[in-house]
Amino acid sequence: GQLEDELVHRDAFYQVADRLGGRLQTSAPVAKLIAFLKILDGVMSLSLMNVVAEKWLENIFRALERSGICPELFASVGDDEKRHVYGALLLPKGDPREAQTLMSQLELLLLDVSRDPQFLLPLSFLVGEEATARIGLGNVRAHKEACAHLGVSPGPAIRKIEAASRAALREIKRKSRPWPMN
Repeated sequence: GQLEDELVHRDAFYQVADRLGGRLQTSAPVAKLIAFLKILDGVMSLSLMNVVAEKWLENIFRALERSGICPELFASVGDDEKRHVYGALLLPKGDPREAQTLMSQLELLLLDVSRDPQFLLPLSFLVGEEATARIGLGNVRAHKEACAHLGVSPGPAIRKIEAASRAALREIKRKSRPWPMN
């Protein structure tokens, strides 16, 4: 089941991290997001965790897969996350008012994670600056789809993530590139 998948993913990530130089302690923004997801209960718990959070993770794992770092592992994890998302899409949606309240809280936590250097710097190192910015835009697109499914509206935190991702892409394109020296 899903819990077993998550435990296998965690252990595999630990092994990859150890081979690439070690693990960082969980940052405060990530710890707050995990704590929030753990206290959710009922239908909304499954919807927010699987329709929203797992879709964000699937997007990140697909980028890691394309980066060439352990592509088989990240392809498998991405497939698991996709299965979790689409299984949750078949479940009852719950009360949209409750969903909107919880979604607003979740979005603020996701914004904090998206600004967290302990999250962004390793990701950028692994997949590159442009791919990291594109992950942000992909997560915003996935988030808007999840909101539509749940009957809620994305909030200002998601617009901030989208604006920051677009600004990063513009800056990357504006940067001068070194001339080849051969």
